[in-house]
Amino acid sequence: MIYSNGWGGMEIHAATLARLLAQRGHEVVIAELGESFFARRGDFDASRGVRLESADLGRPFNQAGFIRWWRYLRRLRLDVVVFVKGWTAVGGLRLDLAARLACPRFLTIEQLAPPPRPVFRRGRHLGGLLPGLGLWWFRQMAAVYARSVGPKRIVGVSRAVTRELAAYGFPIRKLVAVPNGIDAERFRRSPEKRGALRAAWGVPADALLFGTVGRLATLHKGQDIALSLLARLRQRQPEYAFRYVLVGDGPDRAALEAQAGALGLAGQVIFAGHTDLAWEVYSAIDVLLMPSHIEGTPFALMEAMASECCPIAMGVGGIPEVINDSSVGWLISPGDRDDFLAAMEAAQRAGEEERRAMGRRARQHIARNFRAEENFARLADLVEGL
Repeated sequence: MIYSNGWGGMEIHAATLARLLAQRGHEVVIAELGESFFARRGDFDASRGVRLESADLGRPFNQAGFIRWWRYLRRLRLDVVVFVKGWTAVGGLRLDLAARLACPRFLTIEQLAPPPRPVFRRGRHLGGLLPGLGLWWFRQMAAVYARSVGPKRIVGVSRAVTRELAAYGFPIRKLVAVPNGIDAERFRRSPEKRGALRAAWGVPADALLFGTVGRLATLHKGQDIALSLLARLRQRQPEYAFRYVLVGDGPDRAALEAQAGALGLAGQVIFAGHTDLAWEVYSAIDVLLMPSHIEGTPFALMEAMASECCPIAMGVGGIPEVINDSSVGWLISPGDRDDFLAAMEAAQRAGEEERRAMGRRARQHIARNFRAEENFARLADLVEGL
């Protein structure tokens, strides 16, 4: 099961797992609870062991009750239910309990950590005379903890995700961390693709090309931060030639285009749009920028590093588990814009040879430690183990 509002890392994760389970001889149903992004791609069909199912609940996804969910899941006649979630709150307790009752073998995959655990504080009432009980804190904690009740196992795509879930009281016996992985052989730097794409985007031969790849959603990905920092970089070094390409599409594209214009960056920012050939675009990018507010273990980061891009990323979610050494990229304390800008300037000063050396080390690191074949096999073993 998956609830999508676009095609991104969560959808890639679900598709990879579905294909692997089908290759192992299982019959797989992808139940799309939101829009039909898998159906639009046209590369899933029953002949390959994967069937698509569009959930028709008779009402919006977030308004469906326990009985509707239970009847829907019973109709699918499932042996195992796997719910791939982009956020802890997706679905609700009614869905979790219906899934567990309809099929006791119920596993959830958490792509992102929950909101930061609130700090306990008591209010005061009657003009400060009566101390409060801090019930707001218990309500917030309980709302997250309740999502641990239904599943038999809960997979986090990084150790950071499982650590944060445990802080909310999720039972340790249910939690397991299985990081994302990629096929590094598919992501290789190509001089031919580099030249063709940079020419198509109008990037000067001597320009340093910064880039982001992913959904244009600033609350999650923070591309607006990258734009504001690039404006500061130009103010400091007006003579330096650089460009910034945003590969992807999403709800905040218009706002980002307006921001680039307001900052005077319209001539230096390229909106390349969505691509199904992500392994090609990384060849054109020199430095990947990931100023995200929240992440799991982002595919774009691993793909870019496998393609020998130098990464600069906020250390949120599982990113510190990927950039675990300064020799393979710049890891920035979450929210520290000054350090992020300093890293961008350091990447600029490094020069092409030093950046290429970092890129080669980054590729070796990803190819050695984040192999899709191994990590998704672990995940498939967990599903079969239920």
